[in-house]
Amino acid sequence: MSYAWKNEPHMPSYLHSLEAHRLSYLKAIVENHSRPFNLSPGTTLENLIELDLWPCTRCMSDGKIFDPADYDIIEGNKLARHIACPLCGGRGHISKELFQKIHDKAIRPYRRTIKKHIEIALEVEKILEKLTEEEIKILEKWYGYVEPSRR
Repeated sequence: MSYAWKNEPHMPSYLHSLEAHRLSYLKAIVENHSRPFNLSPGTTLENLIELDLWPCTRCMSDGKIFDPADYDIIEGNKLARHIACPLCGGRGHISKELFQKIHDKAIRPYRRTIKKHIEIALEVEKILEKLTEEEIKILEKWYGYVEPSRR
């Protein structure tokens, strides 16, 4: 017997793999920048995929960021000066290994949540096996438990 919840935790599709994560950044870069990675204007997503560049997640491949020390509490970053991105050194791209570390850090909370959810689901499954059909229907009404094998 297996049960599922209405609000089962899931990881966003762009984090399912390293390549999907990279592709989501590349799409955003092409949509938001006229010269990604300081390449010629009109660079397409296909060109970026072929170049095998791993986008900098800090500066979104601009190579520069607003100086955090120059932040104004009223104006924000509007008047702040630009400095070279400390993550990519101003190049706009990083190594695959560094991107892998960033990706692993991004998916860590999802993996923890999903692991915890599975542990709880197994405990609940043991408990539900001891209940009658009527008790399970009451739980379905109140808590959203669904038993796919009986539907």
